[in-house]
Amino acid sequence: MNEVFRVLIATQDLHTRLMLEGLLKAVRARFVHADTEESIHSYLKTPEGFDMVVVDGAWEFLSIHGIHLACRSRSKTLSETHLMVILPSGNSTQVIGAFNDGADTVLRQPIRPLEFLNACRTGQHLTRLTRSNRALSEPLPAPAPASALPEPASAPMRFSAAGELIGLHV
Repeated sequence: MNEVFRVLIATQDLHTRLMLEGLLKAVRARFVHADTEESIHSYLKTPEGFDMVVVDGAWEFLSIHGIHLACRSRSKTLSETHLMVILPSGNSTQVIGAFNDGADTVLRQPIRPLEFLNACRTGQHLTRLTRSNRALSEPLPAPAPASALPEPASAPMRFSAAGELIGLHV
């Protein structure tokens, strides 16, 4: 990962936090940790935002959908935040529920380092593509008004019989 990759880790579990921090250090990501819902939302309000939010799905009463909405509604930068959810178990109902709540990636515990790092790279790549797409879709500046255009030359032009410009007659 060449660019600075900013990650918010949302977990109350010390073991999960330490494992994620170790893996993120390996890819030179810049990360912060939030262990309350209030701290998650206050971090998401920062102007620089995050490229990825990693949410521990074992956290009871934490609204993944609320985090998804906060990521998408704050600003242009945060609308490009990749939301990864790590579930404690992997039954299909929980996985589908996490995707329905707005997760971009869902992983199951125990965390497999290569799977997590690949998901981080995918999230970073998708974030970069979203930013590029947004930059390309921004409207171009309005053309200059006709009054700002230079006046055409007032000297008469001379043309040959074939219609080629010979020169200006002064």
